[in-house]
Amino acid sequence: MFLASGVIQNTFTVGILGYDSLTNNLLNYAMVPGIIIGAIYARKWYAKKWPTKFLIISGMIFYTLHFVMMYFLISPEVDINYLIVPSILRGMGMVILFISIWFYALDGFDMTETLAVASLTIVVRSLISVAFAGAIYSWLFYKLQLQGLENIAHHLDAVNLSQFRGGGLAVYGRSRIQAVLTASKALYGYSIIAGIIMMLFTLAIRFENTYYRRLILVRKLLKGESIKGYNFRVRKNTTETIAAGAGVVAV
Repeated sequence: MFLASGVIQNTFTVGILGYDSLTNNLLNYAMVPGIIIGAIYARKWYAKKWPTKFLIISGMIFYTLHFVMMYFLISPEVDINYLIVPSILRGMGMVILFISIWFYALDGFDMTETLAVASLTIVVRSLISVAFAGAIYSWLFYKLQLQGLENIAHHLDAVNLSQFRGGGLAVYGRSRIQAVLTASKALYGYSIIAGIIMMLFTLAIRFENTYYRRLILVRKLLKGESIKGYNFRVRKNTTETIAAGAGVVAV
């Protein structure tokens, strides 16, 4: 969904703002600083050994912020400079999701297993999922444009179009532009909602091992029960000792 969302911006910049292919591609180059910043961000994250789950969520956050900014920038007279910051956020979200999801998917495999899994993941990520999401975006864009034209037509029923040069065809061109603007804003709104839902869903997924003693502690705290005698430091040292002993036995 995040990768396929670029079709909205391309339709807006080319169909509404009238940018040519060269200008539109130059705007996409604004993602490069975001890609560099996102790569450094992910590198620092893993250097501190923070959970991969929250790195994935942070990538979704940057992408959703891109949707939010584009939602408020949908206008037929917006300047290209205002689109640079959303493109940087888009680049950050894209590279962070690439790094974090690939790291999580391929973690623990040897080289042979990595090649097998990577080939399957590339097919799913670059072909099936993007094509499926792109088809959904295109279908929604088409339906929302028709809905926008229908809503505008309701307000034109009582208007005498003969006084306009070109009649109804002249009004149709302006109405079509307004319908594209409305569809673009609606799609960005739906993408914001979908991004929030995906972040909540990812937050609920269990990525690492479950620490049942920690769950028991949380349950005691929620119930207001006493946790007297729960020595966190001793239990941590005991856990590390058991893990080290298990490693020796395995060797």
